[in-house]
Amino acid sequence: MVISQSEYQKLISSAAPSDAATSAESAVTVQTVSNVVLNKKLVKRIWDKKNYCLFCGQPSKTLSRHMLQKHNDEVEVLAVPSRGKSTSERRRMWKSLTNRGNFSHNCKVVSSGTGEVVVAKRSGKGKTVTVFDYVPCPYCQGMYSRYSLYRHKKRCQARPSEKNPQRTGLYLFHALCCITY
Repeated sequence: MVISQSEYQKLISSAAPSDAATSAESAVTVQTVSNVVLNKKLVKRIWDKKNYCLFCGQPSKTLSRHMLQKHNDEVEVLAVPSRGKSTSERRRMWKSLTNRGNFSHNCKVVSSGTGEVVVAKRSGKGKTVTVFDYVPCPYCQGMYSRYSLYRHKKRCQARPSEKNPQRTGLYLFHALCCITY
């Protein structure tokens, strides 16, 4: 089940906690980073992030291997191995499939009200975050903090390139002044 950006915003707004219910009572949680810290020093990073498959919805630590083994009949998965290994286009294709699978999972979690939301950049273990602190990118469907989404959108690989970008602001003001005089 893949839904649009506007439908996701409606889900989030309808699931927003009211004055009576706090976010602590909510059964929806956000993935956080797992680290081993000893005496305020990072000892070891634990690589435990699971991404969800777009086709079957199963969590997997190695999603590319899962898709190649279980879903090798899907058109989108077949297109990836034809690209050269370690190319930026191949990484972009895997990232797109990963983000779409995570977005589909997140929509199910928010609509059901229980589960764990998978985000693109996880926050630290000590930080308190809620599902309402994260919004999806309109281009790649990755979940980013609402405070850092503007930075991601500037460099998002899935953003369509504009040959003639819309010019606004002071440039437009000067152009209009030149035309009228």
